Amino acid sequence: NKSVLPEGLTLPKCLESFQAYCHLLPSETNHFEKLTRKGASNDVVATVSNAEITRKSFKRLRPGKWLDDEIINAYLKSLKVRNETVLCKTKGRSNLAVYFHKTYFYTKLTEGGRYTYSNVRTWTKRGPGKCDLFSQSMIFIPINIEGQHWALSVVFPTKKKIVYYDSLGLDGLRVLKNLRRYLSDEARDK
Repeated sequence: NKSVLPEGLTLPKCLESFQAYCHLLPSETNHFEKLTRKGASNDVVATVSNAEITRKSFKRLRPGKWLDDEIINAYLKSLKVRNETVLCKTKGRSNLAVYFHKTYFYTKLTEGGRYTYSNVRTWTKRGPGKCDLFSQSMIFIPINIEGQHWALSVVFPTKKKIVYYDSLGLDGLRVLKNLRRYLSDEARDK
């Protein structure tokens, strides 16, 4: 969403601020380099909220590299745990009802370039991901754009609003249309 940048900031300044914020300490840099240089690419080098990250994926945290689904899923899991443990214990704040779809959700929904609700129809109706989407405050949906770029949609069911965030400034109209249709199908299928 082009409007998510603070007023007066251009994308390069925003990225410079982000890079300064994310600077690693020398000891952290050394540890990162040790983890990424030696060993098999499929070795698990980190676990974040029970999500395993392999050396191959961990290397994608280097500057200028594209993130993969393993890193995105681990980050979303850490947000979920944070919501469930930290926010609900913070004085004066209640635990938000937040649902996090997996990275392959949207890919399955639009498999073969076509909207296919039947591919994801049961995802929120049974198993560990079971929930009533319409009782959530927010629904996070990572979007993989043609296997080359990540965007994020956040649905606010109570406000009847879907927001699309894309660092490249793409409008995401097709994504928004598909998600609106998905939510309609979910409501009808309840």
